[in-house]
Amino acid sequence: MYMHNNTTTVRLIRLVLKSALLLAALYLGFRLVVMAFILTSPFVVAGALALAHEPPMRFLERRLKLTRSTTAMIMVSVSAAIFAVVVFAIGAGIAAEMTHLVARLPHIEMILRERSEGFTIALQGLFSLLPSQLVGNINGTAEALVNRISLLLPNMVVAILGLATLLPQALFFVIIVIVATFFLSRDLDLWRARVIALLPEHTVEPGLKIVARLVGALIGWIKTQIIIMSVNAVVVIFGLSLLGTNFIVLIGIAVGIFDILPVLGPGTILLPWAAYSLLTADYVLGIGLLVIFGLTSVMRNALTPVVLSENIGIDPLAILAAMYAGLVLWGALGLIVGPIALVVYVALVEVGVVAKVKKWLLR
Repeated sequence: MYMHNNTTTVRLIRLVLKSALLLAALYLGFRLVVMAFILTSPFVVAGALALAHEPPMRFLERRLKLTRSTTAMIMVSVSAAIFAVVVFAIGAGIAAEMTHLVARLPHIEMILRERSEGFTIALQGLFSLLPSQLVGNINGTAEALVNRISLLLPNMVVAILGLATLLPQALFFVIIVIVATFFLSRDLDLWRARVIALLPEHTVEPGLKIVARLVGALIGWIKTQIIIMSVNAVVVIFGLSLLGTNFIVLIGIAVGIFDILPVLGPGTILLPWAAYSLLTADYVLGIGLLVIFGLTSVMRNALTPVVLSENIGIDPLAILAAMYAGLVLWGALGLIVGPIALVVYVALVEVGVVAKVKKWLLR
């Protein structure tokens, strides 16, 4: 009996130590992957684009008898042109709105102060029933709130304009992506062979299966984002048309693209616009914009698990759980990291890595 208990205790201690070692390895591996992604992000983007270019490039080579270099140049040029048009259209719309907002800042601040004074006068009767010290505290709090709101818009404008300092770095990033995409598209088979040659022979087959699963999941995620962005863009365009605003197509496309941002998404454009409308007494537009923002948020949260599950072949409830776990553990970024971690786990299960780890833990 004593020998049995002693053996069980040793196995339990061994399991705890192995589990701690595995968790430490997973944590370090995650940090290394994040660091590697940050350092190689333009080449990761270029690799994804090169894979996306492969089907049309094969078609052009087969039908038009073009060389690999020519088809790579055509696809990179088309992608760069589409990106430039989208960025220019969004940038022009945002610049116009920001110019209008900056010109209206003094008027907005005056309205804020007038409204706060009117609100204070309307509550004088109520204040007369309260202790003088409490009334003084309420007035001080209201004044501080008005001052903070008055400073919010100028600070927001300064923050957005400060992003201009990142333009050289962003431009350099785009140039690297374009050049790397061309070379990877032109020599994709060669680079694939080079990567395979670096792997140990016994890891090539499971490694290729994992990569294929991840690439399929990446393509599925991109399809999902395009579908949801398109749906929300249509919702925004329809809603803005009912509200009678200008530039509805441009704004709808911009909001659809911003929808890819975690948590805030369309609110990046709609919430400041709604706040500005409410502050300038355009209540119909302000409330309408808030309703549109609510609809886009509901659409995204409702559609993402369903559409993503169809595109990557994982149960929607599992994806929803992964999104929630990611949100709790990593914040807004976790809405993307959670499903990615789930896809990696499923890929490791499919190639038998998880089974081997379980066997090692229980041995």
